[in-house]
Amino acid sequence: MPEQTDFATQLARVAPHVDEIAARELFERRRRPQRASRWPMQAAAVALVVAGVVGLILVRVDDTEAPAAQVDTTLPDESDAALRPAPGETLVAGENSFDVITVAETTVGFGNAELVMSEDELTSLWTEWSPRVDQPAVDFADYVALVMTRPDNACADVVTRFEVVGQNDMAAWTPVFESLVDECTDPLLSWLHVVAIERTALGDQALIRVPSADVYGVPEQIIEYTAPTGTPDSVPAAQVTLTVTDVVVALPPIGEPALHNTPIGMFYVVQHDSGDVSVLPATIDRPTTEEKGVTMLRSFVTASRSGRSFLSDGDIWDAWGRAATAGRSSDLLGYTGRVVGDEVEVLYSDATRVKGDPEVPGDEDYPFPPELWDPLTLEQFLTLSSSGPIWRLFDAQLVVEDGVGRICQVDTNVPLDQVDGCDETGIVIDTLVTSTNPDITSWYESPILAFQDPYRGFTYVIPLAGYNSRNDAVVE
Repeated sequence: MPEQTDFATQLARVAPHVDEIAARELFERRRRPQRASRWPMQAAAVALVVAGVVGLILVRVDDTEAPAAQVDTTLPDESDAALRPAPGETLVAGENSFDVITVAETTVGFGNAELVMSEDELTSLWTEWSPRVDQPAVDFADYVALVMTRPDNACADVVTRFEVVGQNDMAAWTPVFESLVDECTDPLLSWLHVVAIERTALGDQALIRVPSADVYGVPEQIIEYTAPTGTPDSVPAAQVTLTVTDVVVALPPIGEPALHNTPIGMFYVVQHDSGDVSVLPATIDRPTTEEKGVTMLRSFVTASRSGRSFLSDGDIWDAWGRAATAGRSSDLLGYTGRVVGDEVEVLYSDATRVKGDPEVPGDEDYPFPPELWDPLTLEQFLTLSSSGPIWRLFDAQLVVEDGVGRICQVDTNVPLDQVDGCDETGIVIDTLVTSTNPDITSWYESPILAFQDPYRGFTYVIPLAGYNSRNDAVVE
């Protein structure tokens, strides 16, 4: 991609002789039908910023300079077309493609981003967030609403344009925030931004990339937009919010799932024949039918030897994470991957379903027990300096006794009715596993996986072998 220049330079290339009076008149005509601004302090400054560019639909940034041309004060036909940048090209969407509706202080914490498709969705969001800001009016027949909360000082930056680039065969829209004042005081505040984006400019599909905020370490968020097939209020558009992490792993060979144990969780990365990847969680909530009353237990997801499906607690998923068992109860969700060269950037995803029908071969073989790294002994654990968060494998038992779960070593040669639980003279590690039935003592056999949180200690536990239990309330 060519080196980016500031917006004023880009504008000068396209329109070195701007008819400012005509542009400002057009700007005022476009603003009159809109709702009143929620941010009067910056309104005049915004007019100065956008008045000279209001006639622009986009600015092309190429290696060669674009021919000089005056700003046309009539709206070109291209305003009805989706912005689709060519490879290596950046388009700049101006005021013809979006409208800043609200910039206001809010009680909602910063780092939130939602793409709202209808009045009902906006009302629901306002009810959920309670932002203490009037709900704005949005023309959802022609626009969608990007709602964000951002950290800033007493004079919030404002969206002045969107930069549009090609990513994964889709246009990726990134709002550009700019300060409209020279000086301002520096209290840390949360600001609510509502920006209406024209549906026709987004096209059938687009990505909205909400940039990170260095002020408070707010990560970048990516929202996938798919235009609805019906009316905006009757058929909601499909959207998925992706949150960038700092986890990058190697791209595995096609058909060979790679298991990774990272601070954001344990997952498999699968490369498909198409070159795309799936990132599938390797741990899931454990069914409660076996251990009623025991909390914080999870199950491990095992990859088949062919690498084309996954198994856990009798449920089967294909290589894309689509559930193949009767009823298709739950897909393997929570992550997605972005291929960059020979690496995969891992992102959080709030998708609720994987597209398509499951594809599982007929004769699959699942190794048991799972082929994991060698388990840690309790003594080895004491020498570890890492504070997590990470899953750790122990050559020990999980003992749930008197309603509390602890990791320790138990003499398995002692008959079950004579075992007294953890040997208090040995090494015992507390967990957050609990039981609502303190009369039941349970032993989960080695090895076990336990998630180490740097602040809460050991939280979730995955038993990888069998278990036994005893009712201590039974009187013989």
